[in-house]
Amino acid sequence: MWYSVGSTIYMAGMWVITILVMIISGPDDSGIFSLAMSSTTVFSTISLWGMRNYQISDLSGKYPDNSYIMSRLFTCIVSIAACGVFVVINGFTSELSWCILLYMIFKISEAIADVYNGIVQKHWRMDIIGKSYIARAVLTVAAFSLTLKFTGSLMLAIVSMIVSSYAVILSYDIVQAVRIAHVRIKFDFHGIDKLLIQCAPLIVCAFLYTFNALLPRLFLKNAYGEAVLGYYAAIAAPALIIQLLASFIYAPLIPLFSKSHTDKDTHAFSRLLVKTLLALLGISAVSVIGGYVLGDWGLSILFSTRKDALDYAYLLVPTIITAIGIAYIWLLNGVITAIRQIKALFFSAIVGSVVCIAISGYLVDTYGANGVNISMIIVQLVQIILMLFFVVRYIRKGHMDTINN
Repeated sequence: MWYSVGSTIYMAGMWVITILVMIISGPDDSGIFSLAMSSTTVFSTISLWGMRNYQISDLSGKYPDNSYIMSRLFTCIVSIAACGVFVVINGFTSELSWCILLYMIFKISEAIADVYNGIVQKHWRMDIIGKSYIARAVLTVAAFSLTLKFTGSLMLAIVSMIVSSYAVILSYDIVQAVRIAHVRIKFDFHGIDKLLIQCAPLIVCAFLYTFNALLPRLFLKNAYGEAVLGYYAAIAAPALIIQLLASFIYAPLIPLFSKSHTDKDTHAFSRLLVKTLLALLGISAVSVIGGYVLGDWGLSILFSTRKDALDYAYLLVPTIITAIGIAYIWLLNGVITAIRQIKALFFSAIVGSVVCIAISGYLVDTYGANGVNISMIIVQLVQIILMLFFVVRYIRKGHMDTINN
């Protein structure tokens, strides 16, 4: 419950921030902020290295906690450097460049918290994760909104987010992980190369997932400008709640999938998977129906001071569907990681990205902002079908092995 409530508050806080940019500063700053969020999401995947599911399913302790921490420090440094190169190559305006770099530093704080959260999750103390989420959300939203309101500077507002987030991580997340797991933090990078290589396909998959979401948005920005991208981001923001609700279901269950795999109990694995998929299906149905029936009313309240944003209300239901697709992909990603079928993940991600490159430009040119959603939905369907195929094949093989034995 702590984890669920904390995650809800944190994701809601990030959503509120995207809305506040539109309300306080207008569509231009909203577009800049949206592009900073989208761009840094790609590089934050480097910092995360796709490692969380691997870490929490490492029940045998193949790699010590300090190896995960040191590998995360290394990947964070690499991700900041890569983001800097991205900014220089693209020749963005000074304001956009600084916003991207500053927001990247903020995203690094999430990556640092993530590795310590993985440590305490293996000790079944997800209440600590939830409390951290709550503290970071409250302080970050308060600092951002007050700074933006009184200074009018988007860059300073992002700096206030950085200070708030790191303050909680240093004073709470790290302290609790050390206390509960008796972690001895040593700046020793020996052996992390093996861990990084082991998880390398996972980072490629995570990178491609974010690439598939970013590419259509870049096409939208180039074709219609930052303001339209800002409107799209503002309307799409509520859909993030769907991903959050879905994560309540599957995030705590990844170690259980791993345990059933280790025990070679494919019957337990199958039952758990079916129940999880059905629960996610229920959330999906309620979300789509709720968006269709109450979407216009809810958006009219959210954007009561920005009526121009309501012209894009038709995007809400399609963005909810894309959020559902992402939730299914991350669920299946965690399941396939737990059973260590990494090559299957890699293949499905590659195929999805090839499809994304092939269709995104045409769909955005043809359907405008909704082309972003259509592109993502098609790519997600391709990936989900492939991932389900690999999971079903694993289950059938396990059943056959049981019968033969």
